[in-house]
Amino acid sequence: MPLDPQVAALLAALPPHVPASRLTPAEHRTQYAEVVALRRGAGYVPDIVGSSVDVDVHGVPCRLHRPAGGDRPHLLVYLHGGGWVVGGLESHEMVARSLCARGGFAVLAVDYRLAPEHPFPAPLEDCLTVARWAGEQDFASVAVGGDSAGGTLAAAVARVFRAEGRPLSGQLLVYPVLDAGMSSASYRENGTGFGLEADDMRWYWEQYAGSHPTDDPLLSPAAATDLAGLAPAVVATAEYDVLRDEGDRYADRLAAAGVPVWHRRYAGLTHGFFGQSGTVAAADAALTEIALAVRDVCAR
Repeated sequence: MPLDPQVAALLAALPPHVPASRLTPAEHRTQYAEVVALRRGAGYVPDIVGSSVDVDVHGVPCRLHRPAGGDRPHLLVYLHGGGWVVGGLESHEMVARSLCARGGFAVLAVDYRLAPEHPFPAPLEDCLTVARWAGEQDFASVAVGGDSAGGTLAAAVARVFRAEGRPLSGQLLVYPVLDAGMSSASYRENGTGFGLEADDMRWYWEQYAGSHPTDDPLLSPAAATDLAGLAPAVVATAEYDVLRDEGDRYADRLAAAGVPVWHRRYAGLTHGFFGQSGTVAAADAALTEIALAVRDVCAR
């Protein structure tokens, strides 16, 4: 399918691309905030939720969004994207609120530590701290999810929870980063001009992995050989994304291992569509569909 016209217009409106390797982390974070604002759109109106409150979970800043009505909702622990280097509660506020409002479950957004100041495993440790804490609270169930780099972290949390025997109702993986090898066809097909550059993704991996072996499944989930028994998965990928193939392949491998999987590849969309619901109609529809899929998984 051709690139969605609204996505094409959005890409044309973005500032000229500066390779991530040429920016300091502080400069990169400033630039990312500007891109998030453009994706969101000038007329952005946040979805209405029942309540939003900042929560400190053993030193990890979080924000809990609760749906209107219901005393004991299901909970999604949400881990933001941004290459493990950028992003936070504000960059993904729209996504967290929309998932809560449209799916009818609570969302606990996690402001985990960022690389390169805090490489692997520090971000994962923060996510595990919050997810374990969430499992001790009074929610109907706990799921974990994230987009892009947050999808990597969510997949790793699901592996740890399986090993620890902790209940997890589901895992949401939205265009997840899963394979440190970066050798799929989608890297060659979509490596430039679609919002996430292949060279930038390589730089992100370097910041996050540091000197850690990249065949560790908690770092690079595609390296895992044992997927059976993981939590049911909702996996969403985008046609014009360097990460498309590794997300599609992981969904197929989960299903082959007997894990219940809801999987969609969104035609015409690019990496980052989860944050484009204010500017791209197809992205808005995808966000709603994914929120409902998470709701159904949690309800099981």
